[in-house]
Formats: sequence, C-alpha cells, structure tokens
Amino acid sequence: MKHFLVTLILTSIMNFAFAQKEKAIYKLVPGNTVIIKTQNNEYLFFAHFKQHSIKVQQGQKVKQGQLLGLCGNSGNSSEPHLHFHIQNVEDMNIATGVKCYFDKIIVNGREKTDYSPIKGDEIKNDK
Repeated sequence: MKHFLVTLILTSIMNFAFAQKEKAIYKLVPGNTVIIKTQNNEYLFFAHFKQHSIKVQQGQKVKQGQLLGLCGNSGNSSEPHLHFHIQNVEDMNIATGVKCYFDKIIVNGREKTDYSPIKGDEIKNDK
C-alpha cells in the first residue's frame, strides 16, 4: 500500500486561504484545499471541499483510498465538485501542471489502464 504525506491544508475565507504551515496567506485559492506530496516529489492538489469536512491533518501520512474530506463548492464555485490536478511544487501560484495517469479507470464505459483522461471523457472508478 502506498503512503503519502499531507504537506498543506488550506481553509478558504472569501478569496483568501490561510495555511496552517507558517501562517502563510495564499491568494486566489480555490476553496478548502488539501495538497499531498508523493514519493516522486509531485504534489496532488484537491480543492473545493465542503466547509469543515477535511478529515486529514498537515504532516499526516495518508494511504491510497483514505477519505480526505467531502465534496463541496468552497471557493469560487457554484456547484459541488472536486478539483484535482498534479503539480511540480507545493505553491500553486508558481506550480506547473503535471500530466496525470490512472492505473485502472473506466473511460466511456470501457476499462483502461495507465490512462490519462482527455476532454470529453466520461470517467468512472472501477470500484
């Protein structure tokens, strides 16, 4: 089982977010956010969690499949959804996106392995 490290928890207040890490203030954060550092030094960015629903703590080791929080629409969002991307550094304001591949995923009704979704794909988990 893979384990990852939660490096930053951001809690949105209007258009700003306050980080538990060094009392930093991040501008233009998309809602309640969890950033997780992988063993490959990539950062998994999850945003728009429901207010007060984040279940992990900064510095905590998490494992694949563990609940991070509940889907919401915190930040600049009108509908509940989960924003996810991979970036090369922790700070989203200077980060560059990294292409994401899934080990196993259902795409347009067919199982795919080692696949990176593209615009228009209908994605489902295999579980």
